[in-house]
Amino acid sequence: MLVSAVARFAVARTFDVPWIAPDEMIYGLVGESLWETGTLSIRGIAVPYYSLLTPALVGLPLSLENLGAGIALAQALQALAMSLVAVPVYLWGERLAGHRWALAAAALAVLPPALWYGGLLMTEALFYTLVTAALLALARLLEAPTVARQGVFLTMVSIAATVRLQALLLLPAFVLAVALHAWFGRTSTTVRRLAPILAGVGLATVASLVLAATGRNDLLGAYGELAETAPGSTGVLSQLTWHSGAVVFMTLGLPFFATVTLAIMAALRVVESSPAVRAFLAVASAYVLLLVGQVSLFAAGYLDHVSERYLVTALPLFLLGLCVWIAQGAPRPARVVVPVAAVSILALGTVPASRVAESSAHDALTFLPFVRIFDPGDVAVRGGLVGFGILAAAVFVFLPRRLLPVATAALAIGFVGISALAAREIERFSRLELMNDLGAGDRSWVDRTGVASALHLDTGEQPSTVVARLTFWNRSIRRLVRLEGVPEKALPQVAVLIRRDGTLMDARGNQLSGSHVVLSATHALAGERLAISPPTDIAPGSGLWRVDEPLRVSSRTEGFSPIGDFEHGKVVVYRCSPGALELTLLGKDGLPIRITVNGFPWRTVQPQPGGLWSGSVPPLFFGDGESPCLFELRSDGLVGSTRVEWVPER
Repeated sequence: MLVSAVARFAVARTFDVPWIAPDEMIYGLVGESLWETGTLSIRGIAVPYYSLLTPALVGLPLSLENLGAGIALAQALQALAMSLVAVPVYLWGERLAGHRWALAAAALAVLPPALWYGGLLMTEALFYTLVTAALLALARLLEAPTVARQGVFLTMVSIAATVRLQALLLLPAFVLAVALHAWFGRTSTTVRRLAPILAGVGLATVASLVLAATGRNDLLGAYGELAETAPGSTGVLSQLTWHSGAVVFMTLGLPFFATVTLAIMAALRVVESSPAVRAFLAVASAYVLLLVGQVSLFAAGYLDHVSERYLVTALPLFLLGLCVWIAQGAPRPARVVVPVAAVSILALGTVPASRVAESSAHDALTFLPFVRIFDPGDVAVRGGLVGFGILAAAVFVFLPRRLLPVATAALAIGFVGISALAAREIERFSRLELMNDLGAGDRSWVDRTGVASALHLDTGEQPSTVVARLTFWNRSIRRLVRLEGVPEKALPQVAVLIRRDGTLMDARGNQLSGSHVVLSATHALAGERLAISPPTDIAPGSGLWRVDEPLRVSSRTEGFSPIGDFEHGKVVVYRCSPGALELTLLGKDGLPIRITVNGFPWRTVQPQPGGLWSGSVPPLFFGDGESPCLFELRSDGLVGSTRVEWVPER
């Protein structure tokens, strides 16, 4: 366990954390607020419930003066928390398969690539361990349904829900597990003894479903959208098939085949199982069935990819199942194993390459290196998955019993190898996404200016990930606002609007105030720009302004790429007064560029391909001094620009 935590932490230090946006930023920022103010908020604005324990765990180290050191300490705590899964796995495994195989299961549980989430600021670090402990408590409850064990189980569910509300799935899993336990044992004794709590949990589950169906999703906090009807990119059946294949793959096959075989044998009463094994199989079957169903339903409406990340809590169950299967002599009745292997291979073959592509890297760490090896081609990926399934099934069906410990060692080596490859991919992707959002410069550049408090104005030109990263890395950004019409981001923002004269107003009609403002470089404010960050490949840079009161936008640009290219660019100048729009244009295609002012043609220029044109465009008329001027630049080809700036007359 400690070896795993140290190794995971050491490798995770090569990651650019936070990586997964906006999740990690939200947990970190909420955690800082939790320790600073005792509230679940971000920059003074309350947020829906995402998690309590994860922000509490990472928030304290992130509150250190040195944010980099705080991240390192948070990574160490997260890596330790996730590696602690070895404790409940060992305790459970010892009851099921003896000391030796319990150690094997505990060791295997800390090897999958999913444990890299322990090096990030994610809920999986605590959730992986706590759900496993809750499932162990449920199995113990089925073995001896005492009031004390019922209390332990419900307490564990409550604790897990303070990490992630997905833990509430444990309640219907409890109901299904009791039913399966009665079926496997051909007795209703447990059902009768648990009738009161079954009734309570059942009614609570039904009530939750009814409330969800009637739109009362506020009960689920930030996860209320899970219950909302939304158009999905695929059907539930497709997602169910893909995620079933994902479960097979993330276990590397053998643990899945072994556990499913034991469960089917218990259902068919092929062999008699001990009370502990029967309880384990009932819990594992109930939880995995509901988990795959829940994740598939969610993915059908909200995701365009396979979400392995939400399935990781099933891993310890399958690894325990493998060790129990071997300890029981590795039974392989043909009428069970052949259909299981065939259906699993078919499920693997249905997973499209587009659903496990690099764009979903953070949700599919086991698939990530596999897709890199086989190229993103659909035929190659499907063929590779089917080939993997056939190989794993052949090992399961035909390998002699005496060699199964060797197969278990090979499984461990496989997990280690995939984890190593996944770590390299996380390092690459985390660095790439940081570069795309903030560039190669100082990510804490706002704090470095010495400004005590700044307002961030989201104008819509930058991806939401830019706003999240910039806020995370700069504690001096104390307020978050967005222009009206800009879609709401994951970080809470107050909506403001631009009046005709460029003044910014809130929803109550009050003028926005603030001494310093950070916003996209596409906008200029009345005041002095103190610092600027360069543009990236996907986003314009940002500027820090010392502003005059009242806070007012002096100009803004639209239609320009982060590097200044355009086909139809617009420049709006508020409170248009004597001055000129200074332009330096690059004729990339050599086609004419039509320039208009307030809809009136001003001039058409045509620089040579690769040539420059520089000039000043006057406003033509100034109006009442409160009205804006609109400059438009149009071309049928691509035009570059190195300067587009409004310069008032001095």
